[in-house]
Amino acid sequence: MSVSLIAAGAAAFAFQGIGLSTYSAGGYADSKVVELAQAAASGGANQVVLSNIVLADLATGRLSEIVENGQLQTASLTDVGRAIEVAKAAGLDVLLKPQVAVRDAAFDQYNGASWINMVNPDLTISNPAAFFASYKAHLLDYARLAEQHQVEMLSIGNEMVAATKPQFTGYWTDIIEAVRGVYHGKLIYAALAPVMTEGMTNEITQIGFWDKLDLAGFDVYPTLTEATDPTVAELAAGWRSAEIFGHQQDYAAFLDRMAAVVGKPVVFVETGLPSFNGASNRQATSDGDIATGRYADDHAEQADWWQAFFQVWATNKPAWLHGVVVNNNDPGDLGAYWNQNYNVDGKPAEKVIAAWFGGATVVD
Repeated sequence: MSVSLIAAGAAAFAFQGIGLSTYSAGGYADSKVVELAQAAASGGANQVVLSNIVLADLATGRLSEIVENGQLQTASLTDVGRAIEVAKAAGLDVLLKPQVAVRDAAFDQYNGASWINMVNPDLTISNPAAFFASYKAHLLDYARLAEQHQVEMLSIGNEMVAATKPQFTGYWTDIIEAVRGVYHGKLIYAALAPVMTEGMTNEITQIGFWDKLDLAGFDVYPTLTEATDPTVAELAAGWRSAEIFGHQQDYAAFLDRMAAVVGKPVVFVETGLPSFNGASNRQATSDGDIATGRYADDHAEQADWWQAFFQVWATNKPAWLHGVVVNNNDPGDLGAYWNQNYNVDGKPAEKVIAAWFGGATVVD
């Protein structure tokens, strides 16, 4: 691993976030969330993302809690409220980001679980009126919670590719109006950016309600290289020029075009890299590879990925880029997933991020 030495206090972005999204019922119920919030603040972050997941039945439109292998994964609103207060006690602003998942056998291999975000554009919402009515009620619960705890920003959705097609824009307009009736903070939506610049569904361009929001959120997980052990220089270069499976791309220029499409300040609401060998090649690997034994742990590649990220985006920051959220320090019990998941707590990447966020003197 080769990283630069950065002086403390030189914050990279106005919005510097650490994801504390949890995928377990108890993730916000114990002391781990306190430790991670305090670590985020001491590492230079000024924001945290708090997020939890529910399951959508696209046949009926019903939303319910998620149970995986007999374990409840959906946190209670009471515990989400507690996590908000924990973050505020640490001096952090909060972006609250409710998420909806589905059972989708076609995409199971990409997630390593029986559920996944609504990223499959071929999903059919059998009864849109019922689905959006359920989602509106769910989101209003979060909006009221956000208002009660004076949350600074609320995401109205995350990676709901199948539900943000143009024919559903009217439902979103209605939802946004209802949310603004009970919540007075800023609104954002976290759209899934494609891993390559061409050849895949682009949620950013299909959304027709960007003008109703305060900021635009991009979930950014590009393929930057086909190398299995890339250097910082190779990863940094990959943002600007890379040949990915025969396709030449400039991903940074692509995001610049997407920012022009939305016409709003942009936050990378999710970005980062799992910490296993070869994870930088997202066409050859996926989240379904985490902790399976297919690949060795590689915390150095994760740290190098983050160093390259800041070299590209912080040293010549575009005017439209408001900030970034590091995905994701889940306060739940990760077990074997800790070694290879996106989380950066206790890994070399944490020092890299803290240095660029202005929360540390040097990176060893």
